[in-house]
Amino acid sequence: MISFCVPTWNRFDYTVECVNSIIDHSLVTEIVVSDDASIDGSYEKLINYYAGNDKVKLFRNESNKDCYVNKKVSVELATNPWTIIGDSDNKFDFEFIDKLISLQPWDEDVVYAPDKAMPMFDYREFSGLILDKSNIASYISLGMCSTMLNTMNYFVNRKNFLSCWDGSIDPIGSDSIFQNYNWLKGGRRFYCVPDLSYEHRVHSESHFQHHIHESMPLINDVIEKLRQLK
Repeated sequence: MISFCVPTWNRFDYTVECVNSIIDHSLVTEIVVSDDASIDGSYEKLINYYAGNDKVKLFRNESNKDCYVNKKVSVELATNPWTIIGDSDNKFDFEFIDKLISLQPWDEDVVYAPDKAMPMFDYREFSGLILDKSNIASYISLGMCSTMLNTMNYFVNRKNFLSCWDGSIDPIGSDSIFQNYNWLKGGRRFYCVPDLSYEHRVHSESHFQHHIHESMPLINDVIEKLRQLK
């Protein structure tokens, strides 16, 4: 059984599209939506829209925690041992779930990441590759490796994801690559799954685009730390 974890803020329409893209899959037994104190009425609209649907579990932070913390909150609220973390402005499908199911038995120390974030991000040069702290330095500067590590939208063991989460800094738009750095640093692995894909929207209102100037120095700092892993 899988939990689908969706952190969101001021995105009623996008969130509904994201949730509804996989809501009817039988092996997704709960969808956890963590609203980060929306100020545009999105949370109230979601409450009304999903009223009576027990699969969708809606939560709201009392104050805005920003993207990195809210991703953690969404995973903490899940009750299944395995989770998909999906940004609320993206869309998934049954094939995404079915591909993950075909990979069983799952390894608790492995992140299962897509090799395509359609339509703009193509990571197929790394398809089938397992990254760890012994080889990440050789790959981090190649192609779209650093972009892949800062995309998230992947499948992971809930307990281990939370165990390596580091709240000592706010990584802003480098949240995903920072989490993956801590994951790899802890001796775990990152698997780029062949033929695993989803729809990744790129738009001016995205969290990354809003914070790109603050985030890029942080991303470059994490990339340098990844080069030094052994």
